[in-house]
Parts: sequence; structure tokens; C-alpha cells
Amino acid sequence: MLIDHVLGGKYRITELIGQGGMGTVFEAVHTGTGARVAIKLIVSSDIKEEVFVRFQREARAAGSIDSQHIVRVFDMGVDDRSGSPFMVMERLVGEDLSQMMRRIGPMPPDVCARIAAQAAVGLGKAHEVGVVHRDIKPANLFLHDSDNGDVVVKILDFGIAKVRIDMMQRAEEGGLTRTGSMLGSPHYMSPEQAQGLKTIDHRTDIWSLGVVLYKMLTGHTPYAHVQTLGQVILAICSQPVRPVQELAPWVPPELAMVVQRALQQDPRNRFQSVYEMYSALQPLTGGTLGFRRAFVGQLTPEQRARVAQPLAPLVEPSTHSSLTGGALVHTQGAPRRGRGGVVIAIATGAAVALAAVGGTAVWLQRSKMRASTVAAAQPAATASPPTAAAQPADAPPTGATLARTVTVHVPEGATAIVDGSPSDVASGAILLTGPLGSVHTVEVKTESGASQTVAVAITEKGAVPDAVVPAATPSAPAAVAAAAPAPKTGPATRAPVKPAAPRPTTTSPPSSGGLNATTSFE
Repeated sequence: MLIDHVLGGKYRITELIGQGGMGTVFEAVHTGTGARVAIKLIVSSDIKEEVFVRFQREARAAGSIDSQHIVRVFDMGVDDRSGSPFMVMERLVGEDLSQMMRRIGPMPPDVCARIAAQAAVGLGKAHEVGVVHRDIKPANLFLHDSDNGDVVVKILDFGIAKVRIDMMQRAEEGGLTRTGSMLGSPHYMSPEQAQGLKTIDHRTDIWSLGVVLYKMLTGHTPYAHVQTLGQVILAICSQPVRPVQELAPWVPPELAMVVQRALQQDPRNRFQSVYEMYSALQPLTGGTLGFRRAFVGQLTPEQRARVAQPLAPLVEPSTHSSLTGGALVHTQGAPRRGRGGVVIAIATGAAVALAAVGGTAVWLQRSKMRASTVAAAQPAATASPPTAAAQPADAPPTGATLARTVTVHVPEGATAIVDGSPSDVASGAILLTGPLGSVHTVEVKTESGASQTVAVAITEKGAVPDAVVPAATPSAPAAVAAAAPAPKTGPATRAPVKPAAPRPTTTSPPSSGGLNATTSFE
């Protein structure tokens, strides 16, 4: 046991915080100053050189960025007794975003905008010094309770960052990160990262932050319905993301636009910088990026029942993306009519995607390190609540009287499964019953064998969407015959963007309170 062991001659370990697949985090005290810190230690009897290089990369990448939205790294070294590398970081109070979302589900839109905007500020600082994170996900966004009670978003875990530092670049070129060996978390990867390309840039982080925002708003990642790793890669590279308002009709169109713009498969059609994304988010935050944990609760049934004005789709070339030969190629076709209508060049795409994921099944076996406790909610008598009122996280649902039965249309002769159970089909329709705002998984299979699985929300205006119509699978010649170069993207193909705002002033400086939680290792 390492309790009371002194690392590097000056950090006495006092408490185990947690452990995961690539290391263990302890609380420690500096023997000279008495300062309390967090120490990330690689504890293994078989530490490969690749792990050392990645660990050094994380410390140097995080240490090179000056932002209150990046976890601070103070020191690094090697334990004399075990030979294990360690990293000394600021201690944090609170929980990571994945823990909050597991506790309360979909979050109020203005809180989601504030969290994403703070993360964008931190990523902007990283990108300024040439650091691309490449693993932005809820578990790597820590919600730190500052001394003034505001929550400060801290970006964690730069272990797979792409850094323009000579020594790290040489290590990368030496094989640590190479084509076909994707590093990251599959459901949050951009299409270019999912292919394992070496040409990815800062726009991959914009995609990943867009996925985080999508999940905060809906409770699901865009391709959560896909069951296998290979299919996830194919979906990311070939299927347009389902509009966020189909799963969360209450999301205002301005915020839905931010999500849609961030999740464009072609990086040229995304926000071109995280500061540009910040400029789109800032007007939706209610005038401040700060928020109090006590104000963040589950959406009420009344909030879920609201139906915001729908967002008009971004105008794009009439193309579908398919995965061929290691690059995204566009296939001309009619406008999309649901996910079932997406044309995928399976013969070549599947081979490339499955080759790219070879050896990555270990992702699914890695244990995740969870934070130990959550700090008590700070009093917030002097703070204004977010614009969307939220009930406490532990408040029971109050919308039993708001239950509705809605109709979902399906093809004649089709069969349907709702939330895992068969559902009666009568006159080309099924009935869904549940509280307003509830979301149900509907799987429809036609007599011809075509199938589609869709998340359907119950709203005051009925089911959203109100029909599930699987598209017939196109023949192989039709799928590949239409291949054509992607048309050039002109000004008309992009949503207008506001001029870049000056570098934003964000929340108050982080505190140095006690460490109750830490990051996950993936």
C-alpha cells in the first residue's frame, strides 16, 4: 500500500482517490509547503515505453497551456522505489460531466450552453499553442466547485493530445499514433479521427465538443443506437447526425444550430475555430458562463413538453459521405429522408473501418475511474438561477397527470418493437404511452426485411417523429455508381456566422479546495 509513501522525495501520499486502466490517482501533501495536490501514478509491473511517452505527453501538453479551464500540472517525476512515472496536478472538488449526466439525464439548455462555452474557452487556449486534445468527452470535462460557488469547467487528460513539440512529434512519428491505430473514445470521434488519419487538426475537437453538447441536451450520443464498434465507425463516417430537436424538441433553434454546425462530417463545414463556436454559444448563456450546482436539476415534465421552433437544416451539397480508401468521399444522391436512406459504400467502407479498429477492442475492456464523492451544493442566495428553472436532482417527477398516448405511423404489414417489447400494429400505426417528454426506442421492420430503429419523443403536439418508415436497402451497383467528387462548398452552403468575439472573459479563478473526484482513464 502506498499510503504515507513519499514520491519524488517531497509528495507524501495520504489517500487513494480512484484507479483505472492506465493509472491511479492519489491525494498527497507536499512535505515542504503542506500544499495538497492530486498525483496521477502509473502502477504496473510491465510499463511499456509507449506508456511513458504518452504520460510525458500528457504532462507537457497540459503544462504548456495557461487557462483556468485546463487542469494545472505542477510537476512530474519517477518514483525511486517502483520506477513508476507520476504527475502532480491541482486537486479538484466536484464531479465530472459524465457523472452529472448519469444523475440527472438531459440538462437545461442554458446550462448546456454554459458548460460547452467554458470548454470552448479552454480548448481555444490549447489550440493557440498547437495542442489538439483528441479525446473530448464528458468524463474529461470536470465540473470544479470554485471558492465563490460557481462551477468551473476543467479539461482533463491530455494523454493522446497531438502536440507541436519536437520531442513529442518525433515520438508520434515513431509509431505511437499512426494511421490505423485510432486513439480516443469511439462515440466522440470525428469522422477523420475515426479513420485514423494523421491529417486531423483542431476541428476534430470541435466535433467532439459538439457530441458532448448533443448528449447533454438529449441524454444520448448521436450514434448510441449502433451496437458494434465497426458499425459505430461506419456510422460516424457515413451517416448524417440526426437533428437534436428530434430527440429533444424543447431545445431552442439557436442552440440546435450550434450542435448541427459542430457535427458536420466535412471539417470545412464546421465552425473553423472553437472561438467561433464560443461566439455562437455566448448569447445563449443568459449573459454569464458561471452557474451554481444547486440550480442544475432534471428537466421538469413541463420543460420537456415544450416544442421549440424547428431549426431549418443547414444547406449542404446534395451528397452523402462514404468511407472509401481511407478518406471521406461524397456520393451524389437525393436529400436524406431519415437515417435509413443513407447510402453507404459497404464493400469498401466496411473493410477500411474494420481494419482501422483492429486491435482496439481493448477500449471496451478498459475500466473507467470514477470520482469518489460529490461536494455538497454551495449556497447560492446571491446568484441568479439559469434562465430555465430546474428542480433539484433528487426531486421526484411531478408530471404523472401529463401522460399522453400518441400515434406513430409505420408501413402496412410491418412489425414494431417498442423499448424492447413487441407492439401491436393496427392500420399502419402503433400507439406510444408515457409522460410528456419521455423518449422511447422504436424498431420497425417491413415485410421486405428493411428495418430502422428510431428514438421517438412524446410531446404535446404528438410523437416526434410521427412516422418510422425504413428505407429499402439499395442494390450494390446503385450504391457505388453515383460516386463523384464532392462539389465545392460555397458561401451559400454555410450558415452565417457572427464575427469572432474578443477573447472571452470567463468564470472566476478556480479554488484550491479539497479533492473529492478525479478523471477517468481511457
